[in-house]
Amino acid sequence: MVFVVPEASAIKVLEDARGKRLSLPSADSLAAYLALGEFNSKGLQLKSYFREIRNYSSHEVALYALEMSAVDVAVAEYRVAEKWLSGTRAA
Repeated sequence: MVFVVPEASAIKVLEDARGKRLSLPSADSLAAYLALGEFNSKGLQLKSYFREIRNYSSHEVALYALEMSAVDVAVAEYRVAEKWLSGTRAA
C-alpha cells in the first residue's frame, strides 16, 4: 500500500496532508486496512486527520479521482500505483 499525491503537489510528508481530501479503495480492501493501521500506529485517526475521506470501488478509481483533482491524496496497492504512475493504466 502506498499514499500517492500528484507530482506537483505541495504534500511532501504526512503532516502536509492534514486537512486534505483522501481517496481510498473499497473500505474492505487490504490497502484501506493498511492505511488505517498506519495511522493507528501513529496515534492518528483518519476521520479527524483528513477533511474528507472517499471510498471508491477499486484502486484504479481511487487513483483516477486523484488525477481528476477530486481528492488530494490516494491510497492504492503498490503495484497498481506503480503501473498508474508509469502510464500503464489497467483496463
